[in-house]
Amino acid sequence: LSFVRNLTQGRFAAVLVPTAVSGARRWQLFAHNDATARIDSFSVEQGVQGLFNTQGTRFYTSPDPVYRDAVFERSPGTCPFTNQDLVPVTSTEGHAETALGLTGANDAHVDLGDPAALRFGGKAYSIEAWVKPTAYDRPVLSRGGEYRLGLDAGGSLFLAHEGAPTAVVSTETVPKDVYTHLAATFDGTTAKLYVNGKLSGSGAMPFTPVTGAGTLIGKQAAGTTAGLFEGDLDEVRVWNRERTAAELADDLNHRLIGNEAGLVAYYRFDEGSGATAYDQSDRALHGTLKGDAKWTGSDAPVGDHPGVRRDSFVLKGRTVESGMSAVIYHQQENV
Repeated sequence: LSFVRNLTQGRFAAVLVPTAVSGARRWQLFAHNDATARIDSFSVEQGVQGLFNTQGTRFYTSPDPVYRDAVFERSPGTCPFTNQDLVPVTSTEGHAETALGLTGANDAHVDLGDPAALRFGGKAYSIEAWVKPTAYDRPVLSRGGEYRLGLDAGGSLFLAHEGAPTAVVSTETVPKDVYTHLAATFDGTTAKLYVNGKLSGSGAMPFTPVTGAGTLIGKQAAGTTAGLFEGDLDEVRVWNRERTAAELADDLNHRLIGNEAGLVAYYRFDEGSGATAYDQSDRALHGTLKGDAKWTGSDAPVGDHPGVRRDSFVLKGRTVESGMSAVIYHQQENV
């Protein structure tokens, strides 16, 4: 149960719930997180021994949608129709709900302030996001000039650093009007760019720290029209370590728990209302929607993790002072 963090005074509850699959059940845990003052809700697959299967049962199918109904395997392999590697089946449960919609005008962005956790000072870091651009030459995430991740005028992904003579640019372009997973990693010396989990560019880059800069999603510090993202953003993840290609490919299609090693900020953008983008990590680095930033429906291919699923919530006007309880309400009807 190491995935349950910052729990004190027995403020949790656990129930075992049925699923739509015969013989399969999941543990549902509710735990108060002292660090964020929110209730974390965990859904964990029950293992064969009755306890927890945190990796979950994964299934694999053809990479070609034409053959997905005919290919369903319990382990990795090769598609008999395409001779390509099988791909994990993406859960349709809890699929990406809402995303951040940015108009590219009227200062639409999310302001994260200037938390120390997002000042990397030349050390390793990684940034990920699902993007659905409607225009190019736009930023995805930046902290002043210190580090800037975005799309250039030709639609390629780029990462720029303060003091670097040139940016590192991807060889692959990002299409408009469809979701693409983008990632940039930096090990302190070399930057690497990934498009849909595939390495698409790398190069050595210096890093010059900047003081007094804010971290912004969908905006560069200048705030001009070309400095604002136009399109939809979803599942923004920031890490204080270099993620490997295998790690990026392994979880780009499912949600994180929120307390993975090195994760310093995690924005699902599933709020759907209000002016706050909640950080789903333990650091609670919540962002504020500015200008014309809005919530919009998301079709990013991001589903629940097959093993551990986590959400967090608050009960307005109430605080958790003692232990919690939970009950199952089940009703079955003929329809």
